[in-house]
Amino acid sequence: MSTNYNILLKSEKKLKKLLFSYLFHVYEIHQKLWRDTEKYIGQNENLILDNVERRLKRSLDAEDELLDECIWTISKDDPRANHLRFIIFIIYSTKDLSRACEYTQSIGKIIVRNNFSKKTIDIIKPLFKLYLNHIEQIIELHNDEMENFNLENFDDLTSQFEEKFEEIQKEIKKQFSNDEFIHYKIMQIERLISSTIERIQSTFSFALLSKMGSTITIGAIKKTK
Repeated sequence: MSTNYNILLKSEKKLKKLLFSYLFHVYEIHQKLWRDTEKYIGQNENLILDNVERRLKRSLDAEDELLDECIWTISKDDPRANHLRFIIFIIYSTKDLSRACEYTQSIGKIIVRNNFSKKTIDIIKPLFKLYLNHIEQIIELHNDEMENFNLENFDDLTSQFEEKFEEIQKEIKKQFSNDEFIHYKIMQIERLISSTIERIQSTFSFALLSKMGSTITIGAIKKTK
């Protein structure tokens, strides 16, 4: 059976749009985790974990939708070569984003089960503001109207994030020089944040280098929710 190239392009564009919608969900679930943490720390901490668990169920729905669309595209379009590799990478990216969502549960458990105080949360606040802002910047970069956009823009953002992340880590370490236990737990959170960013950066690098694009921003995604 011959493959209709235009149909494949439309399918790939739809898959990429779903992928970036899922990426926004990762951003949103992390953002809401920290909002709940600030709101409930010191009182009703269990609501932090309850809300994360509820949101993770929605994350599974988004993951299933994207994987189902990949399977449907393969069955109806009979993709070959680059098109098939594109879909396979979408599947791998979906798993990366799913893991990034799950990290919120791990972070929440560290905070709640180790009785983080409001003061501790205030000290690490620059950390979560930094990585949430970085995710938002990555999503906003995916805009085909930026005709001169290239990999250097993304690399610059990555370098800036890594530099600032290291600065904040050093400052946090100073603040907890007399409490090694809490600092160790914060280091676990830092590793989870790094893993989240790495998975998102990997997904975006693929999307950026792919020739088949679609214009989508945080504002555009919010309008469809």
